[in-house]
Amino acid sequence: KVREIPSQVKPVEQGEEIRRMWLPGWRMSTTTCVAAGACFVITVLWLWVYFRMVYLSDRPESLHYWIDQEEEAAEEAADRAGSHHTDTDVVIVLPNPGVAEEKAVTGLAQVLVQNLGGKEVLPRLYALLQEEQVTTASLQTCLIKDLMSALPRAGFRVKIFNSLDSTQLFLRIGLADEAAVQHYMAADQRRSQLAPELVAGLGVEQNPNEEASSPPWVTFSVALPQKLAKEGVKGVKANHVQGVYRTYHGTVPEGSIARGTDRVDMITAYLGKYLDMEAAVAAGAVEGWYPVHR
Repeated sequence: KVREIPSQVKPVEQGEEIRRMWLPGWRMSTTTCVAAGACFVITVLWLWVYFRMVYLSDRPESLHYWIDQEEEAAEEAADRAGSHHTDTDVVIVLPNPGVAEEKAVTGLAQVLVQNLGGKEVLPRLYALLQEEQVTTASLQTCLIKDLMSALPRAGFRVKIFNSLDSTQLFLRIGLADEAAVQHYMAADQRRSQLAPELVAGLGVEQNPNEEASSPPWVTFSVALPQKLAKEGVKGVKANHVQGVYRTYHGTVPEGSIARGTDRVDMITAYLGKYLDMEAAVAAGAVEGWYPVHR
């Protein structure tokens, strides 16, 4: 048994030798152990919070969120492909003021069309006329702010978004509100086609299926339905223009008396009252604009 003692003590001596060689001067410390344990617990808690509440995988099959997003996008694409509905009629392409090269602007006065009420519609642009030197960045910023505030007040829908490289801004303008459509149709004295059912209600005995049979185009008037209803025309209701004028369903599912070309014309006519778009392009405030309809 005495001979067995050295063999039992030897591992302990080897351990002490290893500690002295690789960890010289190291001693067990309660503070160090507590700090290490606290760091471990905090790390585990942070990883749990991050992976449960912050992290989103880029693999669609790993989270239902991305699957739902793809399904919604597919449904929207199917709706657009089937009905071609859109809430945008005109798009204005603008330089991004925070990215575009800044230059001095000349010809600012030519950008603004001197029109009654222009200062109320575009107050920031008119304020720039009082400054000695105007830069493209300030001109672009004021134009964007004025349009974003003026167009909704005038009954238009607006939405702005960046290009992929963030060098351009796309301002989408739409005219889907039927009250605003009727206002601009009447104000601009635009022509609209009478509804086929109105022709039948007037007692005109003509086969509507004939190729040469087409209801006439007349100057739009919101008072016409009231007059026809007062005369007792069949199927006509007062203050209901859809029963008098032909409706189009390309953009508005419930039908609108304005065609896509009409809405484009009304939007550009409104902008043309206050802005010279060609001069705006020359001044660097606008890069271009285009209709989105076929």
